[in-house]
Amino acid sequence: MRDHARDLLAYAPSARTHAHAFFDEAAPALEAFCATPALQRLGGVSHRGLKRCARNVPEIMVPLCDGQADRTTALSPFSRLEHSEWVCAMATASCALHGLPYDDTFYAATAGLFHDVGHGAFSHAVEPLLHRHGVEDHENTGRRIIATDPHVQTAFSAHGVNTERLLGIVREEGDSGLRQKFVDTCTYVRHDATAAGYASMDGLCWSVLRSIRAMRDGMLELDETFLIEQFLDRRASMYADFYEHPYNRLCNLLLCEAADWLIRAGKLSIRAISYGRDEDVLGPMRLAAHNGAPAWFRSAHRLLLEDTAETGRWSARECSCESEANVLASRASDERPAFALPPIDLTGKSLPVRLPDGSVRSVRALPDSRPDHHRKWHVISYTGPV
Repeated sequence: MRDHARDLLAYAPSARTHAHAFFDEAAPALEAFCATPALQRLGGVSHRGLKRCARNVPEIMVPLCDGQADRTTALSPFSRLEHSEWVCAMATASCALHGLPYDDTFYAATAGLFHDVGHGAFSHAVEPLLHRHGVEDHENTGRRIIATDPHVQTAFSAHGVNTERLLGIVREEGDSGLRQKFVDTCTYVRHDATAAGYASMDGLCWSVLRSIRAMRDGMLELDETFLIEQFLDRRASMYADFYEHPYNRLCNLLLCEAADWLIRAGKLSIRAISYGRDEDVLGPMRLAAHNGAPAWFRSAHRLLLEDTAETGRWSARECSCESEANVLASRASDERPAFALPPIDLTGKSLPVRLPDGSVRSVRALPDSRPDHHRKWHVISYTGPV
């Protein structure tokens, strides 16, 4: 974490000195927090789920990826724990740039470590399945872990952490919560962009971080909005051709449906997903794939293990509305199932800013940056041999 903060502040010597002094004092507490089982579990949870880089693959849902899924490429492994440590580092760097005292920096850094502690196996990829089974979202799960986990509470007591103050930041309340929201977004965009080959994003994230003069009264105080607008536009473009590219949407869907089949077959518990590691899902999936699971399940398993040729055994059909998608999916057979894939809208991320003249506005990505396949319902069907 110290090294990440140092790299972020390479061009701000005084802030770098401020951050170093903070880590010298806070190291015992941060190390104790990272050693808790709740955070250690995140080391076995992939931050990106099963996503692959798909920058050179057409953004086409029908037919799937225009038949070019083999051009996707694997990404370097990156865990939720690593992401949380990076958020801690960026929160510290942001506080150092604004000259905040130790106490404020300590709570910002600690919130960065614990903000994703409620994520289940494969992170965001499994959330539709958790919702289907009535499991609370990762934000609420994380807040409950922070407030009740005995190991976390013991570490907090040993280092004087006020749990309610920390929870307010994790809930993104007030100016400290706004800082948490911003550094979390900036952090995942920065490291995911680097992994997926968006070379210019690293410098842009640094420029945006440094352009914020202060965070006061629920606003980012900026001299102008060009950099942060560019940042949010590029984030939206990453959702289009990386995070929610048709190939990655297919993988996320099949992961949920394969895990749901395991649950219904009594081979996996929902708790193993919501409180487990990736291997807690992959292990039962691997066993089922070699012990009598249906052909579609075996195909999904191979696809999730990055056999991109398996996309040829699946088809996507565009639907005009939810009811049409549900009707089509319901007509499928157990041997050749079909699954409804809803539309998504990830262009709504906004950040409140205040300019030197006192004017206030909400900055967000352009709505027309949303790809066509994100706007429509689809039915994904297994068409391979049974």
